[in-house]
Amino acid sequence: MAGRPADALGENAERWQNQNGSGAEPLSARRVPQQAATRTASRSRSGRVAGSAARVRAARGAAIRARRGERQPARARGVALLLALPVMGAALDEAVSSQLGWAFLLMAVAAAAVAAASCSRSALWWLVPAPPLVVAAVTVTAELLLGPAAFQGGKGLTTGAVRWGVDAFPAMAAAEAAVLAVLLVRYARARLGGRAGSA
Repeated sequence: MAGRPADALGENAERWQNQNGSGAEPLSARRVPQQAATRTASRSRSGRVAGSAARVRAARGAAIRARRGERQPARARGVALLLALPVMGAALDEAVSSQLGWAFLLMAVAAAAVAAASCSRSALWWLVPAPPLVVAAVTVTAELLLGPAAFQGGKGLTTGAVRWGVDAFPAMAAAEAAVLAVLLVRYARARLGGRAGSA
């Protein structure tokens, strides 16, 4: 039983040569060049597809690197504004009066709003909690350097820290509210822009 397929093939080959002459080219030899040509064509097509996919990946990578390069200066500007404007407001308030006031609050709000408007999505993780921390740090530094001498000792420093926390709270809350409001406006504009583009 195992020998029957081979016998059938041999009989078919004999029949082929009898019908086409003894010098006829075997059928399998005719199929090989066609199969090779088909394989070569499919390889060249797959090579073209792979090449175009590689070009697309390279273009996407270049675009991502360009966007990252553009984000670096914007991120640096956001950090500089977030720090510089409250310091300027604190210096102005300390020059005019003995404690932090409206100039500090307004500068802290402006700094938070500008930083939120200019930051990238990837920077939100540090931007959202930053304004209260910046306000607290600037408040403590300004009061230690420029505040009354009564807050320079141990017990005076504890009393001063409580007072500074209470005095700085409105600026902290306003700066955080400004960040959240700007981010909410950015989100709403992005959603409306996406809907208008799809309509």
